[in-house]
Amino acid sequence: MVVDRATIDIETRSPVDLPACGAHIYAMHPETEVLCLAYHVPGMADVDVWYPGRPDPDRLVDWILSGGAIEAHNAAFERAVLTAHPPDWWINPARWLCSAAQAAAVGLPRKLEDVASVLNLVEQKDMEGHRLMKLVSQTKNRGKTTADQLDRLYEYCKQDVRTEMAVSAAVPDLSDFEQQLFDLDSRINDRGVCVDVDLAEKANELARLQQARLARQFEAITGIEKPTQVKRIKEWLAQQDIHTDTLNKERVEWILSQPDTPENVKQALGIRLSGGKASVTKYRRMLMTAHPVDHRVRGLLQYHGATTGRWAGRLFQPQNLPRGNLGKGESMDDAVDEIMGLPASEETLDYIGLLYGDPLDRLSSTLRGALIAGPGRELVVADFAAIEARATLWLAGDKNGLNVFRSGRDIYLDMASVIFGYPCDEDHKWERQMGKIAILGLGYGMGFVKLLITCRTMYKVTISPKQARSILRHRYDDYMEWTKEAIWPTDPRKKALAGFYRKALADTKMNPKAVLHELAA
Repeated sequence: MVVDRATIDIETRSPVDLPACGAHIYAMHPETEVLCLAYHVPGMADVDVWYPGRPDPDRLVDWILSGGAIEAHNAAFERAVLTAHPPDWWINPARWLCSAAQAAAVGLPRKLEDVASVLNLVEQKDMEGHRLMKLVSQTKNRGKTTADQLDRLYEYCKQDVRTEMAVSAAVPDLSDFEQQLFDLDSRINDRGVCVDVDLAEKANELARLQQARLARQFEAITGIEKPTQVKRIKEWLAQQDIHTDTLNKERVEWILSQPDTPENVKQALGIRLSGGKASVTKYRRMLMTAHPVDHRVRGLLQYHGATTGRWAGRLFQPQNLPRGNLGKGESMDDAVDEIMGLPASEETLDYIGLLYGDPLDRLSSTLRGALIAGPGRELVVADFAAIEARATLWLAGDKNGLNVFRSGRDIYLDMASVIFGYPCDEDHKWERQMGKIAILGLGYGMGFVKLLITCRTMYKVTISPKQARSILRHRYDDYMEWTKEAIWPTDPRKKALAGFYRKALADTKMNPKAVLHELAA
């Protein structure tokens, strides 16, 4: 779809942290101000700039009044700011286009400087001006900005428009279908998602109290004030004869699983794991990003955020909310009501710990309950059943696999039965998990080393030597030899790939010799 368009770019000043709070909260803040707007309308010889005190940009106004489209790079920002803080002459256009969305849709970087560089365009982003913009855009510098700095800012803004136009010209427009999706994305993000602010405030305060309690316990064991001080923790571990170059989750869990790990180390690292739950920080992000009146969080999804075309989650990452671990028969409403009926106190933490275990786990389990319907609305939850597996089998033309779905059987249990060589039913939960990893992982191109790492680190699924023999049956010796050659090749041409395999295993603290049978399986 080729559309004539005017191109704009705006520069603003605000006390709000844009990456943390999002464009909509940034735009609505009363101290946010438009410093300038650079623009180009078809037929203009060059880019012009408007700023407060200049005459209205009549050509741009006439273009919008005639129904012309407006394009910006990451247009959601311009839309949000010009809706909340429009100059007196601004008219909201009927159609918005986005050169960043165009770039993302064809697999190019979204950032203006990156896509212009990759395309090797004549017009490039003015990075020196970008540094000045960062300085001028801070509210604390409002009375300190000189006329020369503002003139330089205007030139920077004009160059952004030239670069955006060059990107737009070099990259295909969105197809009619994709443009409709982009328009839908804009409406969804502008409408936002309503969050339970009361729950978020209560849970956030409980999480703060629990993390402070954990910090005190951690200091009592290690002498270190916070379980986030990685360098000091490594030094303390070395004194306990535990040497590690990383404290990521997988490495900590591996140390905890070793039978000779000292008890004080297990206690300290257990506290670090518990206190480091990123999920409970989402309550704080909800409070930072929710509108103070209607409690909606806007701008949660980014069109074509992944190279596959999928949306990406932003702000508190709604696509990455933990499934949680509520009790059997317990509803989310029950769990939320219980938290809301309790005070934010140490006694409540003791109560939660007594009934449910780790309080932070419990708070993490109610995160999904913080997304609610707005007044007079209902929240409908739906999902495509096993959509990834169905799509994989359909694309592969696997009639046998599709018939498993048609007959109403569980595709993951069916795969588990093939892997293990015996019928698996709903009681074979471990086998089903292996079947699911195989269908989804291998179905989308996962290799055998990555499969093993995923099974062990993400799902705690391991295969014993006996199970490996059962899986491989008469092919066991052949696959063991094949795996040895893949990991320690005699063919020089395979050594680079083998080195990659060994490094991937070493990064997750796995000895290839110890897991050879699992790699073979």
